[in-house]
Amino acid sequence: MDKAFYLGFAVRKLLSVSLGEAPKDDIDNIINKRFSTAGSLIAVLTRQLVRNFLKSVHVHLFNACKSGKFINITDFINHRKITAGLKFAFSTGTWGITKNNNQSGVCQVINNTNLVSRLSHQRLVNKPVNRDGKIPEVRQLHPSHFGLLCAPETPEGRTTGLLNSLSFLARMRIGADADCVIDVLHQDMGVITLRSTCSTNRRA
Repeated sequence: MDKAFYLGFAVRKLLSVSLGEAPKDDIDNIINKRFSTAGSLIAVLTRQLVRNFLKSVHVHLFNACKSGKFINITDFINHRKITAGLKFAFSTGTWGITKNNNQSGVCQVINNTNLVSRLSHQRLVNKPVNRDGKIPEVRQLHPSHFGLLCAPETPEGRTTGLLNSLSFLARMRIGADADCVIDVLHQDMGVITLRSTCSTNRRA
């Protein structure tokens, strides 16, 4: 039911923007962007490898049952497949198990020339945008980047403005419990839930 409410809310907002009743969101604003840190990237890759491994085990068990063979569960479980997938991702930098949605250059050899270059390399931010694109707004600075992204530190050439570095004083926020955030939104900030908004509009 919540998905239906959210879909209706999204369609209503899209129609209001199309009719000119609501302003468009600034896609270059840092508020509308999300950073994928190392922990989330490793978690997604591990989940993909585990799911792929379970599918292969299911197929082998189904074939063994269909042929009437004796089943020894240890013969179907090979932990090296998950380990090999993680090693391949870390050694080549190609992130993902499918050929179409792989991300290249995620894992790199760290630059240990000096302390500043090492910290700068650890704070690289890559925008997943086509390098051959000719849209200048994606590469330009935005006022919301002040204090979060380093303005002058970007390479030359095709990746200008697409490869940035976090400022040295910028810090990534640590995740919090969703229930605490929901309580703060409802009690302290007066945010109205989507369900109550839809019921109010329906009565009106």
